[in-house]
Amino acid sequence: MPNIFLTEVKTLWHNRNFSFLLLTIAAFLLPLTINYSSMFLLLAVFGKLIEVFYYKKPWFGSSALRSSFLLSFLFFMYITLNWLVQSQWQFNYNFFEKELSKLAVLFLAPLLLTSKKEINFLMKIFLAGVLCAILTAFLFAIFQGVPYNRYAFVDTVDIHHTYLGMFILLLMNALIIASKQKKEIKRNWVIPTIVLILIFTYTLYAINSKVSMLSLLVLVVFHVMTRFTKKNALTYFIVLGVALSVFVIFNNKANISYQKALDFRLQIWEAGTKIFKQNMIFGELSQPEKDVLNFQHYLDGKYYFLDSDLNMHNQYLSFLMRFGIVGFLLFVLYNLNLVKNAFTSAHKKRLQECIGFAIILGLIFYTENILNRHHGIVFFSMFFNYYLIKLSSDEQES
Repeated sequence: MPNIFLTEVKTLWHNRNFSFLLLTIAAFLLPLTINYSSMFLLLAVFGKLIEVFYYKKPWFGSSALRSSFLLSFLFFMYITLNWLVQSQWQFNYNFFEKELSKLAVLFLAPLLLTSKKEINFLMKIFLAGVLCAILTAFLFAIFQGVPYNRYAFVDTVDIHHTYLGMFILLLMNALIIASKQKKEIKRNWVIPTIVLILIFTYTLYAINSKVSMLSLLVLVVFHVMTRFTKKNALTYFIVLGVALSVFVIFNNKANISYQKALDFRLQIWEAGTKIFKQNMIFGELSQPEKDVLNFQHYLDGKYYFLDSDLNMHNQYLSFLMRFGIVGFLLFVLYNLNLVKNAFTSAHKKRLQECIGFAIILGLIFYTENILNRHHGIVFFSMFFNYYLIKLSSDEQES
């Protein structure tokens, strides 16, 4: 395994693909440390500038990435100008840095990703980073004599369980697809693949992430449905039975009521909907999201929310409330670029993997604002464009 990584790194260096190499380091560090991941992401941007202006390399690896850049840049310019207009052209750096600047990663990522030939290295290095995070938390739990749970990850690598669950689900989705490709996977990789899936499943179970466990169940059902035939019916019924049993055991162990978990979200969504109705076209960007919500809680007489510091906990409603229908539709247009490539893709397995990615994000978007933090926006931007390259029909442009 180390030799494989070393060979990949040498190839990227030999091809002067510095930006993508630095991006893979940022991806490796993403589950481990936000600060260093951010630093290498910034270095990757400088690496791209060197590639373009010194080595005369193209800005984009494909026309699909160029479209992704243009659409995301249009979205970012809209929300920036919308904010400036609503704030009467008073530039507040602290507000911009905290509320909007992270979304710049949406148009930076297409610049940093590479061609189909080298793109798979991103998933491999991300897998290594997640495994290192899991190992770090597991060893911490053993040596400190504490439970292996979500708090072990917070204390060691400072990652919220939702983001960790999202990372793991992405990798499990890729592993499930890889296990179907019998011609492309060697026999000596079958056992490691099974072991990884078991490790990931146990970690999701241990961190008590409700949305992650629900997403896992939906993901398994989807992949079983795409492969179900009369010949393999018994096998897949067993797989479904195991997945459902794990989900039931998880619920019983955690004593979870999903209605209870939604109660406080429903109250926040109610406040967010009221704010959205006040400016449906352009949204509310005059104040930070949490401040706007807290003021609405105050007006509604729900004073117990004022010190909670809670965001919308729903990415769809958050974008509608903050950016209005115009901003939301621009973000939908950005996502349609991937949908367009998905419908024109001739590779069935890649399409299934991409749909699995959409299922994961679709469910997590419903309960969390994942694009508000570095973990979420970098993950989304990297792998959105990763699948864009995997599905695109054109090769790297010269």
